Order: sequence, then structure tokens, then C-alpha cells
Amino acid sequence: MTSKISVHIEPEPSILGDNVKCSIEFNDADMLGCKAEINITTCVKVHDKSPVNETKNLIHKKITIDQAKISFEIPASLLSHYSYLGFDIDIVSEVYVVVDDAIFFDSKLTTPITRQIIKKPEITDKAGSLSSPHDQRRFFKNLFALPTDKRRRVIFAMLIGYAMIAGIVFLAVHDLWVGRELAYLYTLYSVEPGGRIFLILFLTLFASIVSFIIMHIIVSRYLSGWLKVVPNKKRFPVSFAVDGSCRVADLVCGKTSTTVDKIIVRIVACNYECGQYTRTNGSTTETVNFTRPIREFILFEKTLSNIPKGIAIETYLNDTIYFKEIYKNLYPHNMLSTTHGISQHWEVQFLHDDFYDHEVNLSTNNFLAADFFK
Repeated sequence: MTSKISVHIEPEPSILGDNVKCSIEFNDADMLGCKAEINITTCVKVHDKSPVNETKNLIHKKITIDQAKISFEIPASLLSHYSYLGFDIDIVSEVYVVVDDAIFFDSKLTTPITRQIIKKPEITDKAGSLSSPHDQRRFFKNLFALPTDKRRRVIFAMLIGYAMIAGIVFLAVHDLWVGRELAYLYTLYSVEPGGRIFLILFLTLFASIVSFIIMHIIVSRYLSGWLKVVPNKKRFPVSFAVDGSCRVADLVCGKTSTTVDKIIVRIVACNYECGQYTRTNGSTTETVNFTRPIREFILFEKTLSNIPKGIAIETYLNDTIYFKEIYKNLYPHNMLSTTHGISQHWEVQFLHDDFYDHEVNLSTNNFLAADFFK
């Protein structure tokens, strides 16, 4: 049935090219006078058993076929999304033609519009090992690196947390051995004795875990305070041309709250494959967002030694980085929506064997899309 229709795109679309011409031929004379529908779309197709795909409709036409061949232009601005075949997603543009020439089975044809960009150098896929490195740390070293007032708050939070857990355990043990009239959780006595023991133990475990998580969140908030770093808004470059460069100190600024030795400063860049899928749990279906890091590489790495307390850390980061490596290795921004497509990511990491690691996410808005194809 598809041999009745043929689609031609010329010239072959280029991400930096002009408008392209789409020609559709109706090879069956019986199609004359029939109604037809033409859709040109770009779609992010997710590789999953329950995918949530994203489709962007570029052109939609309804016509009555009055000649064997029709032609029209597709503006280059509509074909701004390049073709991509990846690990978890594909990005494809297609021409879809349907002719209403039958009662049950209409003639249909789907033709891909390939806009493949220049092939990037091969990079071993590290599946998030660079953008999400394992964080090693020592609790007591972090604790004693804090200023005295914050250290007291952490210890106080820990004491409160452990006191809550101890209280919960006491209530559970007490109610297991006393009569209903003396039990604190007396409403549990409506349950059979065997089930009551299980229920009390379950509630004890659940409440203990919740208390521990709350305590951990509070404590972690303070223990990460050995270093305060943020993007350097005053000196952050306005644009990142392919032949440009900047100092690491122009990207981040901050200081330590204690004397620190052997801080690894690393700049990591990568693309993210973004999409969604669904998972069903009982009667509930949940939509899950995912981002898979791909093409990860290290743009800069340096070890800082003997950094005194309170000194601006950017004074040790006068090294120059060159943006051409980002343009050489990464794909440009290619998002169909906020949840589907290819995004860019780069961050400055401050890694230490004993202290909590820090990552500073940097803006990718200043990269020039056209330079990724040079």
C-alpha cells in the first residue's frame, strides 16, 4: 500500500542549512479527489517496555488531492532538532502521509527526515561515574572540622534523634509485657496477640528509620559546611566561543571553614539523555523521569594542598581551561521539552577522601549551538 505514495526530501537537511523541499507523489490515479493528511513531526522515542514518548508537531496539512505530485517548503527553523540514536532515547523527524482512499485500510507512508550531525569522537561510556562520583567521608573528621557553634548543633541533633529512637524502643518493649490498662499504645490491643507483637515491632522499626533519616538530613546539612562554594557570578564568562578560554577562578568562588589538604578540583562535562517511562504498582501508575549521563569527560583536574581556613579558594584556581574540548566532545542542546531530549551539563567538583564532596553546577546557556558543528 505504501508503494502508492512516495516522499522525497531535497536537499538533504543540514542543521545549518536553508529550507528544504518536500515532494509527495501519489502514484495511483484513483487517489485523485481523495482527502489526505500530512504531518511532519519530531519525536523523542524512549527505549523502555513502558515508554512515554514526546512528539512535536511541526507541520500539519489537510488537502484534497488534485494532482499526482505536490511540493512545499519546510523552513529550516522547524527542523532545528538533529537526528540522534542513543542508549535510552532516539530523536527522529518524520513525514507521515495518510490518504483516505479506502473504507477500512487507508494508504499510509512514514518517511524519516535524517539530520545527522558531525560524528563526535568516541568516548567510553562511564554511566555516571564522573558526574556522580562515590563520596568517601569520615564522620568525626567532618564533625571536628566544624565551627564550635555548628558542632554543638550537630551533637544536639544527634542526641535528640537517638533519644527518639530509644523512646520508641522503650514504648514497644513496655507494651509487649504489660496489660492493656498500662499500655501506652493501648489501641493496638484490638489486634490479636500474635499480630500485635508483629505490628508493634513493625511500627518500632518504621519510626526508628524515620527518626534516623531526619537526624541524618539535619546532620549532613551541617557536616557539608567545611566548604562553601558557588558560581562566580561577578566573573562568569558572558559567552563560550569555540576558540575561547577562561580561568577556573572565573567559574567558582568560595572558602573553607578549616585547614584542608589534598582537595581534588575537577571539572566534568557530559550530555544527558532525558526522558520518561511509566511503572505500575498495584492500581497506581507512576511516570518516572530519567537522565542518563553520556559522553562524560574530565575538562580539568588539579589537587590543592594545604588550603588555610578562610582563604578564598579561587586564589588557587588561576589555571586556564579551553572551551574547544567541550565543543569537540559534546552534542549541542537538543531538548523537545523540559523532560525529553539531549541536554548539556558541566560542573566543578571538590573531592576529598575525608570530607563531604561538593559539586557546583554551571550554566550551559552561554554555549553557541552553531559552534558544535564546526
